[in-house]
Amino acid sequence: MKNLLKYLSVSLAATVLLAACEKNQDFQQTVDKAPGLVYVLSGEGNFNSVVISLKESEAEGSFTAEFPVQCNAAVHPAQQVNVVYSKEAVEAYNAANGTSYSPLPEEFLSIASVTPANPAEKEEGETEGEEGTEETPVEAPVLPASSSAVIPLAENALRSTDKVQVSLTGNLNDLEPGKYLVPVTVSSDQLQGSNKYGTFYLEVLAEQNLLTEPSGVDELSGMAAWGKSGWVSATDLENILTVDLNYERMVTTLILAGSADVNAIEYSVDGTAWKQAGTPVSKNYVSNGGRYYIPFLDYLNGGKDYIKARYIRMHVNGNVTDVDILEKDVDSDAPVVYFACGNDNVLETVLHTSEQFGNLYFDKPSFGLNVEPAAESEITGTVSVDNSLVDAFNSANGTAYSVVPEENVSLSGVELSIAAGSKLSSGETVFTLTGDLSGLSDANGYLVPLILNTSAAKSEKRSTVYVIVKPEVLTALIKPVTSTADMVGSQIAASTRRNFTADVPSAANLFDNRTNSYVSFDKVSGNVVTVDMKAEYNFSGINVRGYSYVYPLIEKLEISSDGVTFTDLGEVGEDNFFSSGTQCYASLYFGVAARYVRVTFGMEAPYWDYGYHVIAEIYIYEQQ
Repeated sequence: MKNLLKYLSVSLAATVLLAACEKNQDFQQTVDKAPGLVYVLSGEGNFNSVVISLKESEAEGSFTAEFPVQCNAAVHPAQQVNVVYSKEAVEAYNAANGTSYSPLPEEFLSIASVTPANPAEKEEGETEGEEGTEETPVEAPVLPASSSAVIPLAENALRSTDKVQVSLTGNLNDLEPGKYLVPVTVSSDQLQGSNKYGTFYLEVLAEQNLLTEPSGVDELSGMAAWGKSGWVSATDLENILTVDLNYERMVTTLILAGSADVNAIEYSVDGTAWKQAGTPVSKNYVSNGGRYYIPFLDYLNGGKDYIKARYIRMHVNGNVTDVDILEKDVDSDAPVVYFACGNDNVLETVLHTSEQFGNLYFDKPSFGLNVEPAAESEITGTVSVDNSLVDAFNSANGTAYSVVPEENVSLSGVELSIAAGSKLSSGETVFTLTGDLSGLSDANGYLVPLILNTSAAKSEKRSTVYVIVKPEVLTALIKPVTSTADMVGSQIAASTRRNFTADVPSAANLFDNRTNSYVSFDKVSGNVVTVDMKAEYNFSGINVRGYSYVYPLIEKLEISSDGVTFTDLGEVGEDNFFSSGTQCYASLYFGVAARYVRVTFGMEAPYWDYGYHVIAEIYIYEQQ
């Protein structure tokens, strides 16, 4: 994200002096096609803008612009030019531009005439302190409020020596949130004000700012968003992104991903009455993993570390790819323990069934215990099965899950503890299925509710983990693979693979973890290698790597426990394997016990006639 600020052409942190068109200006030009006009040039099209952030103690943001009065007539008498804040011009500006600005209260505005200490030197930008002296910075005085000034314009002068100074002044934190406009006009008795350049405009955007200054992600309060699947978002033609969080929440932090300028964050309970939260600058957010965390502090509501909101909206210039939040479940600063895993604490796992291998289950979903905020002393809890919650879950979600017999459920690490000062338990509870699983054949699936037992305060909706078990009957064991990420299991370690043997000459070259050694084959298709892994593994996949310009094509996989009787796992073919350069991958849906793996493969070898029909390595995958 480039930054999180749209408006500031004038810095919020420092006063900026704006003096436009002071050099190389053709002052004999005709402005508005009529001679004898006074005008000013400051900002883009005489329009300037500043954001004033209204904070708990004092406002952030300031504005000062200095510019001369200019004239397009080379001959004119000496005169006094009136510089006036024209509140009446706000209504006319709104009517002409379709805006809804309010006039800025006069107590926050200062218009003055200032004389440069050395006009000639200042104009050339050559002013320096006297040799051997050191300037001592002094705090800028609070300017008196004033809504007009008089600027002398000398005879035949094309611009004034004195400058107009327009500044914001007073206690800006007393401003009501809103959009204000300050039209400042110039005119004299002898010369008219230019219709086009005779008015200087200052836009003052006073917004409530409930944003804090975080130092890191770890210090942020709140839990991960619950029920995010029910959120709705939309962006209108003015690039206003609005997110419906589905119900009212206590939002501690707004999280954004993408690359965009974001400003004017607002929030609402009903989507009608909106409150301002502020425009974030760099000190108002921390980034982590491509996400930007913007925490709130509602000093208007007793200093709460959250805002109450169902709707959040913001102006976006760019691409926001994701919106998320951290939230509280209870309005308390006391530690609350909870689970945080899966999709709203729902974990899914698959029980595979095949005619050849029966029921096979290797998934081991796990989860830890969380607390927010960190506790001053150790927190403990235990996890247990509570099948009485299955019916309630089905009723609430329109499902028809069955109960898994308790003898088929195995939990390890059921005693969890969170050390003082930490937010996460040191260990995890691990779920697995055990015993005879042949009876788990209900196509609707099964549900295992796992509840938290603790004496500490806990989040009611986050204190149960639901494990959904889905039986899946496989008609084929070979899994379609489109990338290495689809491979099941992991490669057997190189140190172990070096002990493998195979029924081909120089077989050790296939397992030495070197791509410049190889074994030659003589067929375009139907080459067969039987690998002896020397021990039984849960074989789950294979990678055959060609040498140089040889591209293997896996055709068939078989396994055996004794090296005599082999089980055909099925044809592989181009619809199932994945090729990346000289490497070809094939995977099973799950690991099956085997000591021997027989792979049949072909190869594409552009330089076949030159002996380039060789294989460098064979890698075996296992599912643990």
